[in-house]
Amino acid sequence: MINQFGNRKIKTEDYNEILAILAVKKCREMEGDTSNMELNFTSKEIAEAVERFYTFEYSYSYSYCAGNDCKKKICKVVHNRGTKNEWTETITTFYCDKNHQWLHGSVTNKTLDEVLASYNFTDREWELYEMYLG
Repeated sequence: MINQFGNRKIKTEDYNEILAILAVKKCREMEGDTSNMELNFTSKEIAEAVERFYTFEYSYSYSYCAGNDCKKKICKVVHNRGTKNEWTETITTFYCDKNHQWLHGSVTNKTLDEVLASYNFTDREWELYEMYLG
């Protein structure tokens, strides 16, 4: 799930709109001859329609850990060695000794109106869209 790191969730307005869009696209491919048209959609066709509902932008940067704490070093120090007051101190230090690759990204959801406008439907295709949506 994309929201596990606090990004926005990818969402669509309604699955019925996606199915109606896919049906209109299928009609467009059949050049209006829908007499033998089957409304079976491939995973690729569905993915292409869903992907119009959002944009995902990402980039990488390289730097040390913000807290300089990705590695740990434990060191034991003996004080007053060989005396009856001898004691051991354990010192734990955290540090970072390499550049890490950081992924930055954002998801922007688009409205149904924006998605529909991107298809440039003809008047006839709008009628088909409304019919399939109903």
